[in-house]
Amino acid sequence: MPWTSFEADRWAKTKQTFNETAAFVRDQRMSLLIVYVPIKFRVYRGFVRFEPVSKAESWRLWPLPDLFSDFCQAEGLSCIDLTEPSRSTSSSAARASRRPRRSAESVRTWLMRIHDRLGSPGALLSSVSGKLARGS
Repeated sequence: MPWTSFEADRWAKTKQTFNETAAFVRDQRMSLLIVYVPIKFRVYRGFVRFEPVSKAESWRLWPLPDLFSDFCQAEGLSCIDLTEPSRSTSSSAARASRRPRRSAESVRTWLMRIHDRLGSPGALLSSVSGKLARGS
């Protein structure tokens, strides 16, 4: 979906809300931290291969991280953009997924050993083991 005047208007209203919130927070002698949490497509797009006929190949990302960053700088607000940390974590997970995985049975055995050593109640173990057995 392209960035249109509708989205630009929504962004203007969002900035207004942020400014109103920041003023309220300052009046209360508190701090405000704005966190940009990206959509999954922004994080995982680099890990996905699309079929040539897929419309997703032509999807363009909105400029939200830059807009948030520019806005926060201009207004002197504290902001965190989770785009790069999310991508980095996803990249690490993708590398890890290429390593051999433990089978559900070996994970169950490992959990049983921990349970036996700790002597803790088995409800959590039963729940996790059941999920592993079902593959969920």
